[in-house]
Amino acid sequence: MLKNIVNFFNDKLFILILAIIYFSYDSFLFGVNSDNNYYMIQYVSLIIVFLALLLKQIIKKTINKKLLYIYFFVATILLLSCIYNYDSFVKYLYQIFIIGIAVLLINLFDYKLIFKKSLKAITFLAVISWVPFLTNILFPQLIKHFPIVENTANWRFYNMFIGVAPCNELYHSIYRNYSIFREPGVFSVFILFALIILLFFMKDDDIKTKSKIKYTIILSLTMISTLSTGGMICYMSIISVYLLAKKISKEKLILFTILILAGLYIIYFTNIPYRIFGKLFVEYDPSTMSRLNSIKTNLMIFFDNPIFGRGWGQIDSEFQRISIQLLGSSIKYGEMTYHNTNTVLRILSTHGIFFFLIYLIGMFKTYSLITKNTLINTMLLLVFIIMISNENLTLNCFIYMVVFCGIKYAGGRKTNENSCN
Repeated sequence: MLKNIVNFFNDKLFILILAIIYFSYDSFLFGVNSDNNYYMIQYVSLIIVFLALLLKQIIKKTINKKLLYIYFFVATILLLSCIYNYDSFVKYLYQIFIIGIAVLLINLFDYKLIFKKSLKAITFLAVISWVPFLTNILFPQLIKHFPIVENTANWRFYNMFIGVAPCNELYHSIYRNYSIFREPGVFSVFILFALIILLFFMKDDDIKTKSKIKYTIILSLTMISTLSTGGMICYMSIISVYLLAKKISKEKLILFTILILAGLYIIYFTNIPYRIFGKLFVEYDPSTMSRLNSIKTNLMIFFDNPIFGRGWGQIDSEFQRISIQLLGSSIKYGEMTYHNTNTVLRILSTHGIFFFLIYLIGMFKTYSLITKNTLINTMLLLVFIIMISNENLTLNCFIYMVVFCGIKYAGGRKTNENSCN
């Protein structure tokens, strides 16, 4: 048992990817924590990750020139956006740094290996996420012994370090699984990404059927525990595309029959469907309004600043100003409705058309690696875009990994002979 645990954590690439997720802006402790001391821990940790990858790159000595040229082109666009908008350089430097980590990973390792380790890391987070989630529900007196942290919106959470849980069970009117992330919706994006890797990028030779079934069940149950509306819509879309695209074996047919029966049970005998989808039928629901507003407002900002965007320094204030004009006071809907939650369109409005095109083309090229069926690839790409358009993941390293994976492998499925263990 102990030997298996040691071997599990003896995987260097797995540890690197887990660190990138844990110390990212998308986590609770390092993304929305009101304690600024955690940001220094974040920066130091990511610098260590970057230096480890850079050292391996120096030892390897070779680099994909296409990746390097596009990376410098992207960095130049960001710097021009900074200069054009008279912005502070700090946020741009962080973004260039995060993209640099993604580029080094894609250059050093074959994308299938990276995705395989990403699946392992996200599934690991999914498994341990049940500890704070169930502790908060079943043992409320026990969880009170853990330290309390506040997010930037002044909501208090119990910090179990392997995950967080709201102090008040009435927060968002229901228990939801946050894992280590700032929102359950962000957690759902990672779970969905893992499912896409599992069901589409991982071939039958890459993973045993029993392991595939185990991973699918873990990720599916954890997906439900987030109660993310957008996440569940994308989850059902992914399963539908899988059933459409694949020849289903007997074992897989049994698995998906179980999932369908479990889904029917949840629909008819619990109030979970109402908790997830009820907001879609509530007029002026703040969550729905903010996401619809993120589409229109970002496009309005982009049309006024098409080349270099509005820049990091002014995008939030500009977004808020226009949102108030469109929606009126935030009090009208009970809470702020001018959260910029659309990653893809935020990229467009913040950095302009050239950065956006590289972002979009890179994702398209990555999803073209899945099958020879253009329709299936396009459907999955659209699901992926919808996934990341439901949350603000502008500084997410994994999204840039997807982008630069497509750039590296565009025109052929060349692989690196290098691997990490």
